[in-house]
Amino acid sequence: MELNKLLNNIFNVLLPICYVWITPYLAKIGFCNNTKGSFGNSLSNYINTPQATGGMAVSYYSISNIMISKRFYKVGIPDNGIFYMSGIFYEICFGIFLCCPVDYSAIIHCVSVSGFITGAYIHIIYLEYSPYFKQKWSLSLKILKFIGNLSIIGLLITFTLVNFIQIPNNLFWIFECTGLTTLILIMNIAHDICAESPIETFNGILV
Repeated sequence: MELNKLLNNIFNVLLPICYVWITPYLAKIGFCNNTKGSFGNSLSNYINTPQATGGMAVSYYSISNIMISKRFYKVGIPDNGIFYMSGIFYEICFGIFLCCPVDYSAIIHCVSVSGFITGAYIHIIYLEYSPYFKQKWSLSLKILKFIGNLSIIGLLITFTLVNFIQIPNNLFWIFECTGLTTLILIMNIAHDICAESPIETFNGILV
């Protein structure tokens, strides 16, 4: 069990977080793209090679599964369809984001990024204010959500300012990586909190 938990933490948490933060170093060895875009360095530019896009898909496969995990529904997340659809919407938009590199179709790429950010944010809001999490939404989750909010605001400000002034090369990338890091941590922490309350099902215990 401990080995499984260790492997889950490596694959579900460390891999996706570390992957986006080491993309500049992977660019130096030719794995990632090293061409700057209009925002300077950005995650979209870094993963704009076949192998780097594949690495992004593998790294973020687990978070897509967690977004629609049955654990959340079994502990009483409001079943009005919005929570489920926001998870599916995230997955679809993230898939389009990977399928349409920024240099292939910048508009579709930007729309898909906005889409999966929106889907993830709605998902987190529903978790935070659900009956189950009202008493379990810890200070660490509040801090992570606050940092995530700042990263979204930073992306919007940077996206606007780039039309008027030159921004630091890594600023946009830092906001992107920070936002994705908070998403990974929030969803995994929430998922683990649900596991603290095993649910009896017709074929055993859902953990």
